[in-house]
Amino acid sequence: DPVDYSTTTENDDGETCDVEYAFAYSKRSYEDIYSFVNGGYTPHDGTHVTGFKTAYTSLINKLAKENDLIKDKNLSGDIIRKGLVLVLSIKMSTRPMFAEQTKLTLNSPSARALVSKAVGQLTLDKRATKQILDKIMIEQKAEEAAQRKREAQEKITKGGKNLNALRDL
Repeated sequence: DPVDYSTTTENDDGETCDVEYAFAYSKRSYEDIYSFVNGGYTPHDGTHVTGFKTAYTSLINKLAKENDLIKDKNLSGDIIRKGLVLVLSIKMSTRPMFAEQTKLTLNSPSARALVSKAVGQLTLDKRATKQILDKIMIEQKAEEAAQRKREAQEKITKGGKNLNALRDL
């Protein structure tokens, strides 16, 4: 089920930012992000997307710890966002700065903090939390299995004749 959220955040300088986002998970193995600033599409993302990713990764790790799914080691952002489809739209009260003339990448440092603050305010209901964490833990287990396979393959490759029996398996 999609999650959508809308809020206005403010920083210490009095700058405000309307932050709206909606996300859901798909069966894809990559993240799909559509980001906008003051109504304009930013296909190369920028600081607002970085702010979302950082805060969302922290939020999910916090939820995973609260639900005793992880202990000391955090889940990686890549695992957390695998299959994520995100639409992020912000409206800044100050003039946004872009990395290039074509306005493809937002470069405003304040946007990162303002979006992070907005994501930090998100509260998910129990059902959404369970759905998201279940999906992420499946991805985590798959990644761990793939890592073990890579390590075993590396041992076989580097092990020489001592591991020929393993190679035959």
